[in-house]
Amino acid sequence: MRRYLLRVEGVNLAASLDDTQDLGATQGASLALLNAPEAVRQHGARQGTRLEPIYVGASQGLFRFEAESDDAAEDVAEAARGFLVGSGVVFSHLSFVVDVEPIGADEERAKERVLARNRRRQVQTLTVRLPEPNATATDPCVIDRVRPGVEADREGLVSASVKARRQYRRGHRDAFYHSTIGLAAGLRPRWADDFLGLVSAPPRPANEAIRDKLALIYFDGNRFGKIREDVKNDRQFSEALLELRRGLMAALLAPNGGLVESRFFRDNAEDPDDPETPRLPLETLVWGGDEMLWAVPAWLAVPLVGAFFKQSREWKIGGHRLTHAGGVVIGSYKTPVRQMIALAHQLADNAKGDRSRSALQIEILESLDIPDGYLDRQRRRRFDPNHTVTDQAAFSALFTLGDEEWGKLIEAVKTARKHFPRSQLYRLLFAARDQGGFLDSNGVAARAKELAQVIADNGYREITADTLLGPPPVADATDGRLLRLAAIAGLWDYVDPVTAAAGDVA
Repeated sequence: MRRYLLRVEGVNLAASLDDTQDLGATQGASLALLNAPEAVRQHGARQGTRLEPIYVGASQGLFRFEAESDDAAEDVAEAARGFLVGSGVVFSHLSFVVDVEPIGADEERAKERVLARNRRRQVQTLTVRLPEPNATATDPCVIDRVRPGVEADREGLVSASVKARRQYRRGHRDAFYHSTIGLAAGLRPRWADDFLGLVSAPPRPANEAIRDKLALIYFDGNRFGKIREDVKNDRQFSEALLELRRGLMAALLAPNGGLVESRFFRDNAEDPDDPETPRLPLETLVWGGDEMLWAVPAWLAVPLVGAFFKQSREWKIGGHRLTHAGGVVIGSYKTPVRQMIALAHQLADNAKGDRSRSALQIEILESLDIPDGYLDRQRRRRFDPNHTVTDQAAFSALFTLGDEEWGKLIEAVKTARKHFPRSQLYRLLFAARDQGGFLDSNGVAARAKELAQVIADNGYREITADTLLGPPPVADATDGRLLRLAAIAGLWDYVDPVTAAAGDVA
């Protein structure tokens, strides 16, 4: 018997995660992609092949197994492909690649080769799973507007893909939160059916500005692949990472002391379909591997980011510190989720400059139009039209907030709201916009002087210019203090929204 590797991965994810504005279809696809490698392992066991997990995470699974020959090993891979395509469940609506490779004398090289086989197979595969031909379908799916509408659902006729993904979510979301994440058995979340339901139960009285606002919060691990190689045990790394993330979710979802109030959970006697029942304000859209993506109401975004930084601050595996780069996007729940996810990814990529620490960038959208692919260009136009900072990487880094910087910014928002008029804040920002931008050193100095004068003239004793602007830059660094002032204005309504509803200081 010879030893082989089998690698399975869900690919072309945009065709199933970003193709609709439907929470059920999106999360159903995410759960199916997460569960697919284990389903392949179980199918192999039923066929008499023991697939030993090396690594399972997100939509990927890597297994060892034994076979008598290369042809027999390829039969195992073909059986897995047939199961995923023809299982009659949600997997047949998603895209997967499955390949095998002899281990030989060097397992690490074999891992590289089987990954290369997956990538080759991916580029030879259509990016979208084509639906079965249907001669009776006359209209497109009312949800994805592309595939034929062939299945009855609450809005009308939907595609087989949307129907299957929604059903998979309903059948597996409880198991995901209890088995994978480790939610206490006695806690049963009340689930939202769509993004409107997710944002529809803000704390009361909440600021009107945050109503119907959705936040997508994305974190991507820094150099996790390299750390996994250094640990030299894929399974140990993935299991240790899962335990750390379970601890994070336990902190987020604990009804007493967590971020989510007890009113979002129910006991067995309650009716989960009651439209008046408040829905759990946190949905996990991506989980596993290096990435996490949550959808939450805007009022939960700031505390969730703070909790993530706090919980992950001391994360280590095998002596290696784990850090993340994040992207936070806040906008209307009607904003196309595909574009919001893409923007969150771009923000996280921008935050990866210093990978020795966890950091993020945030973008708050004031309309349905978002900078799809033109984030840096839009920021230039708003904050540095004269290209005071010529290096693009250096300019982008000015918007990155590390753990400590995030905490200080949130405290500055709270202090400003108590002791400084919002109208004065906007007056200073408009002056910066109209007089050379936010990064011109002379303009920054002038605005700082104005701010200090406003504070002195009005007798605001509980606040100083440095409270709002932060300390001056060191040496020859770019003076980005007015960007901090803009961030305070942007986050004004989203920090402690119940307190914000009381209004500005006189």
